[in-house]
Amino acid sequence: MKWKTTLALLLATIGVGAFISLYEIKQPGTEERARKSRQLLSIPPESVSHLEIQHTTVTLSLTRDGEQWRLGPQRVRANADLVGELLSETSSLTAQRTFSESPEKPLDLKAFGLDPGLARVTLTSDGADTILLIGEKTPVHTNRYAKRTDQPDVAGISPALFDMINQPAESFRDPMLLRFDTWVTDALTLTTPERVLALERDSLDWRVTQPVTDRADRAAVTNLLNSVSGLRIARVVEEVPQTEQLAAWGFD
Repeated sequence: MKWKTTLALLLATIGVGAFISLYEIKQPGTEERARKSRQLLSIPPESVSHLEIQHTTVTLSLTRDGEQWRLGPQRVRANADLVGELLSETSSLTAQRTFSESPEKPLDLKAFGLDPGLARVTLTSDGADTILLIGEKTPVHTNRYAKRTDQPDVAGISPALFDMINQPAESFRDPMLLRFDTWVTDALTLTTPERVLALERDSLDWRVTQPVTDRADRAAVTNLLNSVSGLRIARVVEEVPQTEQLAAWGFD
């Protein structure tokens, strides 16, 4: 019976050793633990439903609408690339240095430019708000002081986040006039005071349906669609134009 006892002890030893090895593998290393201890924000981009940015005299409100982001009360399309970069930066924002207060030495937030702060970023994720204040530059490496409103410490962070948000409001608007996929467009109508030109996709080709019925020049239609899809907004003249203004701009 001794060999059975020995075999049982051997298997138990192997099992315990395997468990300990697996446990140690799953544990973060020293560098990973140090990085996590300095992590100021850890918010998955896909979980953010609302974003509010305040700096100087500008306040921006961005709301997720399905796969798109909308800007302001007019809910115009937002600059998806810029919003994506901002959320990527806040998904794992790490403190380069941390300043902690003590009863003997409380932190003077005004000295860091954090009372009230040069910029304020509010991220709404899973129904909860996380507010980050960004203040003055640090004396070294042009980093910025920052502070979560729900935490007492002040951090020194990379200037990248502040540089992203410290832009005119127009930068957060989609720079493209129209957003559509030329490959799935199946009809096109051009209207002028003199005529109406209508085209429809016929498999890989295009056909003219008005004012005559005929084959269209596929290359010419493709070039036209590409030109329209590439139109960029140079400047927004009026956010909510009045009817009487349309004639002055040639839209009446």
